[in-house]
Amino acid sequence: MSEETTQTSSIVKLQKNEWEEYEAEEVEPEDDYDEEDEEEELTDFEQAERDFQERLRQRRELESVKIDWKFGPVWNQGILDQYDITLKVTPSYNGLKVGTIEGSLREGIYLNINLYQITGVQKWYIQDGNQLWTYLDLKVESGETFKGNYRIKVF
Repeated sequence: MSEETTQTSSIVKLQKNEWEEYEAEEVEPEDDYDEEDEEEELTDFEQAERDFQERLRQRRELESVKIDWKFGPVWNQGILDQYDITLKVTPSYNGLKVGTIEGSLREGIYLNINLYQITGVQKWYIQDGNQLWTYLDLKVESGETFKGNYRIKVF
């Protein structure tokens, strides 16, 4: 692996070896590759599967609800997937984004917050089957507290 290699215009194929590392293997590019040829080679089953996956993707896009909720020092931005009842949210506290969290709302999503200016917890959950709620128990360095259950969105 200490040999120097130069990159050419060939395609590199990755293969997983027994040590969970990836090794590169050079493959000659096909000169007469055409996307139309690939589509013609699909069997009826493969085409039906591709069509199904595309319809499923479009349905999920339609069933996704954008979340943009602010309350005090809390700002939640994300996407609620009504199909899977999952939430992908990026919470911010006093303007500081703490990352993106994704999980099932059937069990609830729980975040323990221990920042310089804010400490506490935030939990997201579903109530009454079609309402996204959050529970806050936050204490801000200035002495303010935010505690309670708040409805974010009805879907």
